[in-house]
Amino acid sequence: MPTEQSTDIINAASILQAGINRLYELMPEIEDGEDMLYAVKALEELTARTDSLITEGNYDEFNTAINDALVEARAALLAATDAFNGIKTMHDTVVTKAGETHNDRLEVESLLSGLQDAIAAASLALIDGENGLVANVTAALKVIQDDVKANRDAVDSKYDATVAKYNATVDKYNATVVKHDAVIAAASGLDVLKRSFIDLAQSGTLPSWSVWIIDSSAARTRALPASPTDGDEISIRDGKGLCGTNNATITGRLSFPTGTQTSLTITTNFSWTKLKYHKATNLWYAIEGDA
Repeated sequence: MPTEQSTDIINAASILQAGINRLYELMPEIEDGEDMLYAVKALEELTARTDSLITEGNYDEFNTAINDALVEARAALLAATDAFNGIKTMHDTVVTKAGETHNDRLEVESLLSGLQDAIAAASLALIDGENGLVANVTAALKVIQDDVKANRDAVDSKYDATVAKYNATVDKYNATVVKHDAVIAAASGLDVLKRSFIDLAQSGTLPSWSVWIIDSSAARTRALPASPTDGDEISIRDGKGLCGTNNATITGRLSFPTGTQTSLTITTNFSWTKLKYHKATNLWYAIEGDA
């Protein structure tokens, strides 16, 4: 019949069985799996041996087996304890790192919050700056517009004054033209207003107030004007000095000291003459020259 001691052992075996079950539950979480497996196996053998000996009633052998098994179980439990402590250390490390990670996350969140605040402040400052810039640009444009208007008004005023001066000048010019025309009309009969001009043509009718320069490299013939004005003049000159060989002939009503004739022929080199028309007699008079 079991003694009080054997009853305690049976109770201990039940507790050991519960421990085995718990160790099985913890086994997936224990880093050192071999130590834990060894402890579980030892406890299983101890429980099986205890049940066998209790059934057989061999209490002496039971006590010896219990003692031996307890020694092995103690060693296995010590190993399991070390494994558990390792797990606990790892757990504490994980918790510590989790705490550090949490603190880092809080710090990052704090930094992000500060950054968001800075961005919001910068956005407000940018909006204020843009508003200020728009206001400044608007004010500057207003100043420029005012200056442009003032300059335009000044230019318009100067333009009006210039137009007035121009109109006054035109009026003076028109008055001068009227006076000029009156002077020309009043003095149209005065020879002093006539001006001679060079005539280099070598054929055709001689114009009044021309100076014909004869190209005596060949013989030339020209006629005096058909309807001259009283007092008109024409000058004739041998330009190349070859009239002695190549004569120049002028046809028309001419008067010379020797009498009137219908033509004048220049036959001397470098010879020249100046003719003046007299309307009353309808004659051109030789008033200068050697022809």
